[in-house]
Amino acid sequence: MRLVFALARLGVPEENLVIDHQIEVRSDRASARQPDLVVHSDASRAAIFEDGQLLRLGMPEPLLVVEVASSTKTDRQSRARDYEEKRVEYAERGILEYWIVDPDEALVRVGTLVNGAYQFRDFVGEAAIVSVQFPGLQLTVEKMLAVGA
Repeated sequence: MRLVFALARLGVPEENLVIDHQIEVRSDRASARQPDLVVHSDASRAAIFEDGQLLRLGMPEPLLVVEVASSTKTDRQSRARDYEEKRVEYAERGILEYWIVDPDEALVRVGTLVNGAYQFRDFVGEAAIVSVQFPGLQLTVEKMLAVGA
């Protein structure tokens, strides 16, 4: 939620910050994915509301998708899906930025789409998270992952 609040402070409209939308993908493993957070562009928000909660192939892309990695202790399969499968699927969609928030590792991986693949930069501790899509973001990994603070 701290990320949502930080994006809202940057002026992202609250209706562009959603947790229950699906993104259609080309994959032999799934027809759609449901990220933990979708930050829509105005165009992708308008397109998805024409069709319910599914952003179909060919519709405008969101600005950012965020996945919270599952625990290595409880769900290795879902964790691998976040780190491997979704990375490829979202890149093929052309989504410009993909974040993996990893509470187990106290890490935020920010992937920026370059030539059809994500280039990741890892942020930990008191490092300020750097986003190409949201250059004014002022949020550290420590603050984002703080429990009960």
